[in-house]
Formats: sequence, structure tokens, C-alpha cells
Amino acid sequence: MSGLLSSCEKPERSVRVDEVPPSAAPPVAKIIPREYPVDHLLRDQQDRTIRALIVGRSVERVYFIRSPDGLKADIPITQLSTQDQAFVHSLPLQPPSGDFFKRNEGPEKPKAKAQPDPTQLYVSAREADIARLEQEKEALMREVNASPNNLQKRNRQTKLEKIETEIARLKAQIQERLDRSR
Repeated sequence: MSGLLSSCEKPERSVRVDEVPPSAAPPVAKIIPREYPVDHLLRDQQDRTIRALIVGRSVERVYFIRSPDGLKADIPITQLSTQDQAFVHSLPLQPPSGDFFKRNEGPEKPKAKAQPDPTQLYVSAREADIARLEQEKEALMREVNASPNNLQKRNRQTKLEKIETEIARLKAQIQERLDRSR
């Protein structure tokens, strides 16, 4: 094997791949699809882009499905950038399938969830209010027990009484609502 390599000329200096000038690099053949659909980033003349699944074209229009949301659309080929016009014209003339022209329905909508019971929502909201008031009540009771100042104690005790009255009112509302729903 070494005999085969000994007859080769040695280069004067080695050349790294990244030093090869672009003009010396072989041209890259652009592969043009022959059938649909074609995934492509379309660019218009205002330099706006959209990822699209091209499903067909006519002489004047290109038909595609927007990849982000599945919306079916078509635009005149003349609105595309010069490069994309050439790309689209290189695709075969073929209208999209018949279902393409059906109304856009967008992504499948989730099925409606069962509506929660209004009485249960009402009760849950009142129970949450009661829980919040109970926490407030506990904090005020700790302050009353820890406070040496009688004026502060009376002030906090008045607040405690108001909280207890509100809790009782909320519990009565819950009971009344439950009685009505039965």
C-alpha cells in the first residue's frame, strides 16, 4: 500500500478546507421536489416569511397550509420574493386536492367541558372566604393575647367580633343556598 502512495506528488503546502475560496468550491445542486406537499419557508417582496406546506400551484397562485396554525391559504406568485417565485415556478403545475378548498376550520376545537354546578361554585367561593376570615381571626387572637395595651386589645376584639359575624353570615348563606337547591 505504501508503494501506491509513494508515487503521488506531495503538495507544496497543505490546504485546510476552510481556506478554500468559495469560487473553488463545487456548486451545490439545489434539489427541487417533483411532488407535493413541499415544506418551504416562503418570503414575500416585503421580506416577511412564513413556514408553509405548499400543496399545489397554478400559473398565477401558490396554495399552502401555514405550518404554525394549519390555516389554508393561497397568494399570487408575484407577491413572493424573486427567489421564491423562481422556486415556486420550478414546482409542477398542479392544483391542490379538492378538500383544500373547503372552509378553514382551524385546529380542532376541544370538546365543551361539563359546566360546573352553580350552587357548588357559590358554596366553594363562600367557603374560601370563610377560610380566609378564620386565618385573620387566628392572627388577631394571637395579637390580643400578646398585646399589653388595653386599647389595642379592645380594638382587635372589636375586629374579631366583626369577623365572627361575617363568618356566621357566610355560613347562613351557604346553608340557605343548599336548602334551595334540594
